[in-house]
Amino acid sequence: MISGSTGLVGSRIIELLKDDFNFIQLLAKDVDITDSQKVGNFINEKDFDIFLHLAAYTNVNGAEIEKDLAYKINVDGTKNVFDSVINKDKKHKDNILLINASKLFKKGRPKNYLPDEYVDKISSLYLKWKEEEGISKVIEKEEIVKNDYNLSPSRYVAQNGEDETLPLDEAVVLVKEAEEERAKADEKLRYVLEQLGFE
Repeated sequence: MISGSTGLVGSRIIELLKDDFNFIQLLAKDVDITDSQKVGNFINEKDFDIFLHLAAYTNVNGAEIEKDLAYKINVDGTKNVFDSVINKDKKHKDNILLINASKLFKKGRPKNYLPDEYVDKISSLYLKWKEEEGISKVIEKEEIVKNDYNLSPSRYVAQNGEDETLPLDEAVVLVKEAEEERAKADEKLRYVLEQLGFE
């Protein structure tokens, strides 16, 4: 089963593996992942061995405007999918394999792409339920709950031997800098609107 199958990664995976796998698509038009009951019913009715959760609110600019919606989809929606899948009987009960393929894509036009060799690699890691340094890691349900259902692969899978998670003090500085930049931008916008006669 796959969510986000119409996105960049999801559509490419289906394109390359459609002859080898029968994909059950969890589509937004059929199931709202922010509705835990509908997600649970849909998942419980389906027979599958693997779940690829790729659905997300990915419009960065839009997420700044629709913060609540982005949170509902990316956090609550992920939690709903996770809970539904983890509660379904399966081979790897109470754990999940995270794959961080963010460094594997290649720049392209009109959009980035995953080379066939990396699609095969990702598929192999998932099918074999295998950990590989810098790409994949198996984590327990308790760890996910402790991290408030944060399933961002970069949180658990260090790449190039480095932990990409920012120290708290550095993160606070970056947030303050961003807030200052936003305040300056707001002030400039206010000035422009006043010059145009808007109050």
